[in-house]
Amino acid sequence: MLLKLGVAVALIATLTVGIVTWRRDAPLKDYMNAQVSFKYPKDYSEQTKARATKYSEPQIKLGVQSPLSIIELNKEKGAIIAANITKSPFLDTLEKNASRALPVNYPNYSKISTQRIQITGRDIALYKFSYTGKDKQTTLYMSFFIIPSDNDAYYLYVQSTDKSRWQNDTKIIQDSLQLK
Repeated sequence: MLLKLGVAVALIATLTVGIVTWRRDAPLKDYMNAQVSFKYPKDYSEQTKARATKYSEPQIKLGVQSPLSIIELNKEKGAIIAANITKSPFLDTLEKNASRALPVNYPNYSKISTQRIQITGRDIALYKFSYTGKDKQTTLYMSFFIIPSDNDAYYLYVQSTDKSRWQNDTKIIQDSLQLK
């Protein structure tokens, strides 16, 4: 009996290490536009983007069904206008707007962390939080990168229903993120 238990534990440990190693070493794809580039796991596929509006230009939307995970990049044209009006630094203005909007737009918003990070020598903001999905039961985890770029802003969302997947995908994207 003890031998069977030992074999079972060894098998589970081997499978766990194999899965973790597979995720970490998973092949990556590249995304690049004129201002932003990053790598993401190959199992994501392109999804239908939202339609562009006067101020918003969806750049790319990627998704995986299991566990449900989404990566999305949007561009806000002319986002600097509010900073110019208030004579505030651009990133400060974007962060202030996000701090007000996120708790309103995401049910049961729960801040995990906020920080400024440097990417390609430029300051950007990274908000990490959880919220409740439309079914009012599912917890989703989101990383929200706020990227000022000239007069515009880019918003990069990484979210998943699986906390481990979300953390791994965020790390892959953050480590590979480049700004032009």
